[in-house]
Amino acid sequence: MPEPAATIRGLRKRFGRTEALRGVDLVLHAGEVHALAGHNGAGKSTLLGVVAGVHRADAGEIRLAGRPFRPRSPADARRSGVATIHQELSLAPSLSVTDNLLLGEREPFFGWLAAGRRRARAAAMLRRLDLTIDPDAPVESLPLAERQLVEIARAIGQGAKVIIMDEPTSALPAQDVERLLVLVEELTKKGAAVLYVTHRLEEITRLATRVSVLRDGALVLQGEAGAVGRAELLREILGREDDPQDQPARKGPADDEAPLLALEGVTVDGAGATLRGFDLSVRPGEVVGVTGLVGSGAGLVMPLLAGLVAPREGAMRLAGEPLARLDPRHGLALGIAVVSGDRSRSVVASASLLDNVSLSSLPRFSSFGWLSPGRRSAATRRLVEALNLVHPGLDAPVEQLSGGNQQKAALARALMTEPKLLVLDEPTRGVDVGARRDLYRELRERLAAGLGVVLVSTDLDEIVELADRAVVIRDGRVAAELSGERLRATDLLAVCMAGDAAEAKA
Repeated sequence: MPEPAATIRGLRKRFGRTEALRGVDLVLHAGEVHALAGHNGAGKSTLLGVVAGVHRADAGEIRLAGRPFRPRSPADARRSGVATIHQELSLAPSLSVTDNLLLGEREPFFGWLAAGRRRARAAAMLRRLDLTIDPDAPVESLPLAERQLVEIARAIGQGAKVIIMDEPTSALPAQDVERLLVLVEELTKKGAAVLYVTHRLEEITRLATRVSVLRDGALVLQGEAGAVGRAELLREILGREDDPQDQPARKGPADDEAPLLALEGVTVDGAGATLRGFDLSVRPGEVVGVTGLVGSGAGLVMPLLAGLVAPREGAMRLAGEPLARLDPRHGLALGIAVVSGDRSRSVVASASLLDNVSLSSLPRFSSFGWLSPGRRSAATRRLVEALNLVHPGLDAPVEQLSGGNQQKAALARALMTEPKLLVLDEPTRGVDVGARRDLYRELRERLAAGLGVVLVSTDLDEIVELADRAVVIRDGRVAAELSGERLRATDLLAVCMAGDAAEAKA
């Protein structure tokens, strides 16, 4: 047997009290695609970072073609023959394709001769992958799919023998995915070893020779891809099988309740994704979950409802009234409050807790242009106590609070406006179990009073716990709507990855 292209043994990595990798073993062979799967926080990014030279392992070893490999930086890893194709591309947009392909290489020639030699070398690198991209074109002028291909061409041109691909199709439109998958197949025919990270089951089925699953930093499944069924793969990613009897009962809205929010045939464009022909309705007292993989279009729902992006097609109604325009201030006046999962956008870190919570509701505490400090403080204190928000004082800067309490402050500001519709985008990302419980309890009380909620989240357990029904977006369109006993994490994940829950269980 030939020496493996890469061998990973006993890899461990800790960040503070979090053990991100716990003794991971992995073997990559030349001419094969090794798929790596796992849920959010499983340790995939840390593993890739160690192999790519971004992180230093605390324990364990890596060997390339039998030789010890201890990269001190990404540049060191590239020189050793390991290339990483990131989900977020690392190209320089303002430079030409040639300059990006040869970035960092030394050129012994000068003047026009150097330019001609560099262009010819870049053209040869592109031809090697049968790419017809103009070497002189600025990278920023290329569509996303071609930028991805340029990055792959650079990796191959630099002599990479081990290629790491981190969700390479996540931001690509459907018509460009096939082109990239064919290229991956060609790379393995040329002898490359590919470590392929993906959430898409069909890509694992098509490309992978071997598949491994990480969960909580540990390797929980490894085997021949053809011998691992989809149901087994989903079960190991989640760490359990869902039991319909364990799901909490949902009262939900009355069937004859008129929609609070109604979207019909909405099409909206965003960075790297498009949401097409999107229909959504939310009734008072109802939580509608929205989920999908990165690049699916699900991430455009919050910006759409926040008024940050405008639809180019379709109709939007709130309480039966058409929404001719929508911007953040207008939305707030109409009763739409938004909480982003990005805390840098949800809170003003240097401002006090009092200011953060009351910022969007100042007119409530004003009379004839004068702000009533007592009324503002009393209302803020009541809401802070209801959420069990731990703080040293209302005047303390929010940046002094823990992450979970900062998220509570963001939710408190939204609830202070007494909204009709609450849009939550990854509301408990990085939040501990106790803080989640407090947030969920307050939400359920508001739902009983008629609040409508759109919950955009990649945390499938969160959607199962909170939502009355859930919409799964895949490739820019609604792939399924699940409710009742079908609203389970395994079914949600199956639709995200395979497009159809029944197909994923085959």
